[in-house]
Amino acid sequence: MQSYIDSLKEENLSESLTFISKSQKRKCTFPVWFLLLHFFNHQTHHRGQLTTLISQCGKDFGVTDLLWLPEAEF
Repeated sequence: MQSYIDSLKEENLSESLTFISKSQKRKCTFPVWFLLLHFFNHQTHHRGQLTTLISQCGKDFGVTDLLWLPEAEF
């Protein structure tokens, strides 16, 4: 993913990508910028699922807010 992002140029973001959606059972076409937005935003959903499962198993994974991580000092 990193090499793909590194290779993008601004003009690539307005290009369209067509794929077959398994959930919608149809061909879909979206601009690259929108698909990237969805990709990174949807990860939040899955991270939330994982933190819920970890918590239900009785594990404390600590603070997950980026603002409070030691590396976040600017």
